[in-house]
Amino acid sequence: MARLLGLQSEQTASALLLAWAGGYAVCARMAARLRQTGTITSRDATLLLLLGCCSGPGFVIGCVGGLLLGNLRLGILLYAAQLAVNLLCAALCLPLLPHSTPPRSQPAAAQTGPVLLPSALSSAVDSSLQVCGCVIFFRTVATLLAPYLPKAPLATACMSALLEISAGCADFSALGGRTALYGCCVCLSLLGLSVWMQLALLLQGTVSFRPLVVSRLLHLVLFPPLVGLCARFLPGCAAVYRSLTGPVIPIGRLAPDAAVVVFLFLCAALYKIRQNFYNG
Repeated sequence: MARLLGLQSEQTASALLLAWAGGYAVCARMAARLRQTGTITSRDATLLLLLGCCSGPGFVIGCVGGLLLGNLRLGILLYAAQLAVNLLCAALCLPLLPHSTPPRSQPAAAQTGPVLLPSALSSAVDSSLQVCGCVIFFRTVATLLAPYLPKAPLATACMSALLEISAGCADFSALGGRTALYGCCVCLSLLGLSVWMQLALLLQGTVSFRPLVVSRLLHLVLFPPLVGLCARFLPGCAAVYRSLTGPVIPIGRLAPDAAVVVFLFLCAALYKIRQNFYNG
């Protein structure tokens, strides 16, 4: 995989696989950690960010596709398409990558041995708090700005997408139709100010943002058309001719105990009618 993608170390390829499974936060954390310890070059760190900065499958497939858009196949398509466009945008941004510099020698702290469980848990908690803090802050900003925005749902969805990716996807999906699909594509491409703040906190200046900004703008141009083209081939509902008029009452089966009760009731009713007929 490292040779196929032009990566200079296998560690970068391993980090990329983890980033595709965990999303942009994992990608930024891994890039910063590998760069700080001098494991990978600056070129590999930037390329890792371009290739791996995406939303994870849990969010794209489960939340956006299954929950918001109501179609898991569409969620799988969105996830696969964003990775494909990541590869294409990284190829287009190769001239912007920094010159390959040899990895720095590892500091003494990195040579003492494997990372202990308490420090690993502490690092994971710090990263989670940074991510949650950014999400809460920008959701609060969106709530404060809501009274001053136009009442149109599209304007609210655009503001949500600008500030926070999950809120933007939720607001666009509520609009329905093509607007919901392409609005979610815009959110997944631009990521939102909340994600950019999270990346800045996690990277800590170890990787330049310039190639990533150019890559995400290219992503915005290429991602929606690719999704729209591929979505045509997904199985879906088609309009058919119907000659029936009025409400159609479907035929169903009663449970066995209910069927016995109805049968006995009909027998009793017929017996009563027979008695009344002969007595009359």
